[in-house]
Amino acid sequence: PMRDRLRPYKVIVDGERSGTIRDNHVEDFDVAPGEHRVQLKIDWSGSPIVQVSVESGNTAVLRASAHESTRSPMRDAFHSVKHREDWIDLVEE
Repeated sequence: PMRDRLRPYKVIVDGERSGTIRDNHVEDFDVAPGEHRVQLKIDWSGSPIVQVSVESGNTAVLRASAHESTRSPMRDAFHSVKHREDWIDLVEE
């Protein structure tokens, strides 16, 4: 979807902002080995939290994309707080 192409997503790792990522880009974020909670945010919306485990010397790879909505663009823009974490799809690969 075109809706977020011009705006970056905020990358939140363990509740702290770690940086941003833009559409069609790859970014690296250094974290200590162990379990981490990752979420993307934009305005009042975002992704579900994804739990990842990173072993020493390894990398966790996540893919993000704007959620494909079946709702109208106007309804998406004003979607309820109940659905605010389904704006972005975030999955570990």
